[in-house]
Amino acid sequence: FVFHQGNESDGIWCVYSGILMMSNVDTNGNERVVRFATQGETIGARSYFAGEDHTLSAKALTQTTTCYLHREVVNGLISTHPAVAMQFLHSVSVKLRMAHEKSHQFGTMNVREKVSYLILQLTKQLGQRGINESSSFYLPLTNKDMANFIGVAPESFSRTIRKLNDDGVLNLDKRIVNIHCLSTLRREANINPHTVL
Repeated sequence: FVFHQGNESDGIWCVYSGILMMSNVDTNGNERVVRFATQGETIGARSYFAGEDHTLSAKALTQTTTCYLHREVVNGLISTHPAVAMQFLHSVSVKLRMAHEKSHQFGTMNVREKVSYLILQLTKQLGQRGINESSSFYLPLTNKDMANFIGVAPESFSRTIRKLNDDGVLNLDKRIVNIHCLSTLRREANINPHTVL
């Protein structure tokens, strides 16, 4: 773990490589996956600027390299380089927008659409583009984590992945995902071709 829910927030992390799962635990002890962070993103900024303890835990799912900016460094950068402050604010705003869009989008989707949408997001973060809109990547997440993220039962998630596999939309073998055609996956997710994920 990079940090745990409830830890004091006294700085910001920049992700250089790897993928982290951001999650929280409710009062009943149930874990909820909120988002995934990958190369080029910052984590911990919202809690830091709000002056709160961390509301999420950050767990590395792969070998991960981060750069930690302690309070003194962050405050120094902001006071001497206002553009840095704007970048942090932009990053926080984008994450809030994405959380809002996810909530709105998932509220109208069936399970197959939710699974397809998630795979599209992971393709954007982890995938390597090939020819004819193909993409492949290593999936460092468990079915349980992915099902949790989109709010479906793990059994439903596994059945849907098998059906997408059988239908030739994608192939998942030993955690290697092969997408045969991204536009087909977008149609499965009921996503407008011009929507930016």
